[in-house]
Amino acid sequence: MEVVCGILIRNKKVFIAKRKSIHANGIWEFPGGKIEQGESAETAIIRELQEELHIHAQVVQYVCDTIDHQEGWEIHVRAYICSSEEEPNQLDVHSEGRWVDYREVYDYAFQKADRTILDHLQEVLSC
Repeated sequence: MEVVCGILIRNKKVFIAKRKSIHANGIWEFPGGKIEQGESAETAIIRELQEELHIHAQVVQYVCDTIDHQEGWEIHVRAYICSSEEEPNQLDVHSEGRWVDYREVYDYAFQKADRTILDHLQEVLSC
């Protein structure tokens, strides 16, 4: 399965969201979702942020790829830093969203496989 996530950044803060679903309920993540047939990863993350957060976003920078294994699935995740002038106020697939200092993301319960993304994010933003 091919998936993308968007890391919204403002003033060294990143937007994280808590899932509300049967799968991974209460786990924090960077919003995103599946890449559709014939869609580029960049187009997919822009679409996913529109669908999940109701914002128009732009891709700023590729961060990294990681592989996650969940319930018999191998999930290939591509992470991108994104920007938007709009505030993600309407959450459809998340119970909560918040802006946190990028150095504090380790204080939140993310999936194990997201550790790679969190580590790369530290490298990118500390420069």
